[in-house]
Amino acid sequence: MLYKASFLQQCDILATDGSIGDVYDQYFDDRSWSLRYFVVDTGKWLPGRKVLIAPAAISKVDIDNADLQLNLTRQQVTESPDMSSDLPVSRRMEKEMSRRFGWPAYWDLAAAGVVAPPMIPPFAPPESASSGQPAPAPENANPNLRSVAEIEGYGLSVADGELGAVYDVVFSDSSWTIRYLVIETGNWLSGRKVLIAPSWCTGIDWSDRVIQVRLTRDAIESCPEYDPKAPIDRKYEAAIHEHYREDTYWIDA
Repeated sequence: MLYKASFLQQCDILATDGSIGDVYDQYFDDRSWSLRYFVVDTGKWLPGRKVLIAPAAISKVDIDNADLQLNLTRQQVTESPDMSSDLPVSRRMEKEMSRRFGWPAYWDLAAAGVVAPPMIPPFAPPESASSGQPAPAPENANPNLRSVAEIEGYGLSVADGELGAVYDVVFSDSSWTIRYLVIETGNWLSGRKVLIAPSWCTGIDWSDRVIQVRLTRDAIESCPEYDPKAPIDRKYEAAIHEHYREDTYWIDA
């Protein structure tokens, strides 16, 4: 099933024995567009703390009640390392959480060639505001984790111009990958929204906050419109891929 990041950010997080807080952000791997962690603000329960929860800890997404149910207890969550809301996350912290909770060590899988190859070229690190050079990462940091909240609002540079901005992100819960970027086309199409897959992107300019896309303005202009209030079903997905003449990510029966 497909879920918008904006919906997930409205969800409560439920341990097996009670609520632990709300979704504050989501971190994804910029090499594979895979969701790696939910950032959970523990609110009044553990004041001042934010913890990382891997998708492997999600046992159910309850749409009706807008909550994410975990396979962890509250006590286990209290044992999770505290973190700042700022990236980057250290690899040391990731290894500790993987060991403690039995979450997959995705970086080892990537080294073994298990993870799919990058959907777009590796991104350049953000530049330092003072020097214009790539900002130095803390020792042992994971530079490939990016914030979903950060890319919301990024503009689009298409094959023959510019348009709109990223309005939302759509995840697939079968693999917890980003399947689509929701694009708000702005004044160009009077606020019309469309979907674009990350595999149709060619790069991101982090300093200018722009995503490069190999599609044309005309192709996007004539794309079937996306209604944020309606679920994204396979028929609609097929129509989008057929319109852009792009291969689907699923195997037709």
